[in-house]
Amino acid sequence: MRCLRLAISLKKKGHKCTIFIDNKINNKIFNKNIKHVYLYNSKKKFSENLDSRIFNEKTDKKGFVFVDDYRLNKIWQTQVKRKHQKIIVIDDFSDKKIIADILINTKPDFLIQSNYEKETIRNKNSKLLLGPKYAIIDNKKDNYFKKKNSLYRICFYFGGSGNLNLPIKIIKNLVHKVNLKKVQINIVVGPFSKNKNKLLKLQNKYKKIKVLKPSSNLSRKFKNFDLFIGSAGISLFETALYNIPSIIFVINDNQKVDTNSLEKLGHYFVLNKNDLKKVSKISDIIILFSKNKQRINKLITNREFNIDEKGSDRIVKEVFSKNKSTPKFEYIYGRNILKSEKKLKIEKTQDKEINIYRQTRNNLINRKFSLNNSVIEKVDHYNWWFKNNRESYSVKKNNKTLMYFFHDIFKINNYTFLIPGWYILNKQISFLDIMQGITKQYKILINNKKFKNVFQIGIINKKNKSMINLAPKLNWRLIDKNDSILKVLKTRIKIKNFFNYYRR
Repeated sequence: MRCLRLAISLKKKGHKCTIFIDNKINNKIFNKNIKHVYLYNSKKKFSENLDSRIFNEKTDKKGFVFVDDYRLNKIWQTQVKRKHQKIIVIDDFSDKKIIADILINTKPDFLIQSNYEKETIRNKNSKLLLGPKYAIIDNKKDNYFKKKNSLYRICFYFGGSGNLNLPIKIIKNLVHKVNLKKVQINIVVGPFSKNKNKLLKLQNKYKKIKVLKPSSNLSRKFKNFDLFIGSAGISLFETALYNIPSIIFVINDNQKVDTNSLEKLGHYFVLNKNDLKKVSKISDIIILFSKNKQRINKLITNREFNIDEKGSDRIVKEVFSKNKSTPKFEYIYGRNILKSEKKLKIEKTQDKEINIYRQTRNNLINRKFSLNNSVIEKVDHYNWWFKNNRESYSVKKNNKTLMYFFHDIFKINNYTFLIPGWYILNKQISFLDIMQGITKQYKILINNKKFKNVFQIGIINKKNKSMINLAPKLNWRLIDKNDSILKVLKTRIKIKNFFNYYRR
């Protein structure tokens, strides 16, 4: 599909195009106006030497060769380059050296300037077209609108040759937790997908499960979905184009992407292949998405980088441009450039901080004094984020987050308890900034009327000498072991002996 879209853009500019394929595949997705040629009559063991020789024999005229195949590397490119004018390689591995004239790598990683510059150094002898700006995606359907329907439409798609076994397990778990009158489950089955029969049996059992086949306009069907669940392939760009919330799984090595760059495209929920095995937890996340639909939609539509469908046209322009150098990095981080501020700024923590919040909490510097010092996994964090009763605040200076402080509120019998805490992003934060942040938290807690009849409890590790010394200055006093409030609290919180309890 990627080659086909590119060929259509080339043809519009008056170029003759032929798509070469090694073995016969389903031709339903082919365009009648684009010539297709098969290199082999039967499947053979792949060889770069043999493949390049056959390709050169079947291309009698010198041309521009676009290569979109991970198997065609240095040997193939060297042989073909001897005959043809230019080799243009489409590849999404970020740690690979190529010998082609032009490299196209559309990974979101290149929305970050340091990643962009590393790639230009690695492949300094080639012209580089980097980042989602060059994503080869289908044209967006003009004036599209979602059908007004009470159904929450979910789409699963794990590529043309994905294993359907784990998605099927997730769907089986999901159908027992949701009201199928309000949910429709779609799953796209690629031509080489495994375990199709299991899926068809499931479809026969549940009418709200629909099996879809890949087609030339598959990406346009995404516009009708409320949630996309799939692998981190080209769908990253297509779902971003239509503002479709996504749960993305990194299945293959070439799909490894910098989390920060994915967030710029509006993809905040990125999991690993092994997370697919956590069937029940994944289905719980899906349910939370359906219950928080407006909140999720607001999060992804406020992204920093807006994708469009002009990537193919940009590639064609650059390929035939007289300028042989790599275009300069253009993307500027952030929507607004804020003035430098020396004072600390306190803001309610936003949904867009969901991943950095977890990373900060998992830093050893924060875990070693925490009640729970284990690492929080992404699936658990995502489930917790949308149903917790915690109030969290970001402490910022010069538009950079330095720390988070928070307070958890819960009830035991007729008592309401509040337990505050804080995390720092890294060791570089100054002690003065930490103290200012904690002092601001203290002011919020004592000035808020809703906390007037709440028991504010501090729980401090006995090894945390700095906090023990600071506690009295923030009006904390050590609770007596026989205090009745402490006995009530301990019915809910099981804490080892190396913590002290304080009361404000």
